[in-house]
Amino acid sequence: MTTTMTMPMTMPMTTSPTTMMTTRMTTRMTTPTTMSMMTMMTTTSIIGITAIREHWGDEYPDCNGDEQSPIDLTGETETDLTDITFNYQSSPLEIVNNGHTIVANVEAGSSIVSDGVTYNLLQFHFHAQSEHQVDGVSYPMEMHLVHKSADEVLAVVGVFLEGGGAENGSFSTVLDNMPAEEEGTEEPADDVDPADLLPAAKTYYKYDGSLTTPPCSEGVKWHVLETPVELSDAQIAQFTDLFDHNYRPVQDLNGRTLELDNTPS
Repeated sequence: MTTTMTMPMTMPMTTSPTTMMTTRMTTRMTTPTTMSMMTMMTTTSIIGITAIREHWGDEYPDCNGDEQSPIDLTGETETDLTDITFNYQSSPLEIVNNGHTIVANVEAGSSIVSDGVTYNLLQFHFHAQSEHQVDGVSYPMEMHLVHKSADEVLAVVGVFLEGGGAENGSFSTVLDNMPAEEEGTEEPADDVDPADLLPAAKTYYKYDGSLTTPPCSEGVKWHVLETPVELSDAQIAQFTDLFDHNYRPVQDLNGRTLELDNTPS
């Protein structure tokens, strides 16, 4: 890490995201170029997620682009989006602490289909607090499931994670095996089916965006599930004790189309 400056923190919102939503009623990867996700994560670790994010664009011009992620999910157009088809299967995990987050690499075999295109699941990782907001409100955490199509287009499924519930056993294998040290790796004995990490309701927000860490490559197909998954407060703390504030602040929508599926499957 070349910089050790402390990143200014975004003050947490006090309104419950779930209450807000109720009120509304409503093995490894490549970037769009050639860099692997693990290389990107290492790059992010080197430049430091705690560095002043406003300076990312000095070295990575795409970070100054007009289609950056995350965003505030507000002002959306409700429509009948095509359902995402989740073809996930149980897989052994390689859990890595890359100095920025916890990454769970999966074996080949899981995929989604979105708008007729198949995207293969490569890994999932976590941010605290959530990178996306809903009407200006953040969740305690957000999980990103990262996929890539045959023509190397990236598709990310975002899942909001909130505390206050009972222990969620589906997440225990990951959370109980997170390496505490940077570059640490664990390979749990138990396999994990990523489908078990998703909410039952799979209506989602859809927009075109970017990676949320340098090089901030654009052309990423974002699908952020509307319904959060509940963890216990202790499980949230397991992650935030290692990584707190490893999120990028929301970026301007800049006239992009933001849609919300209003027809549950």
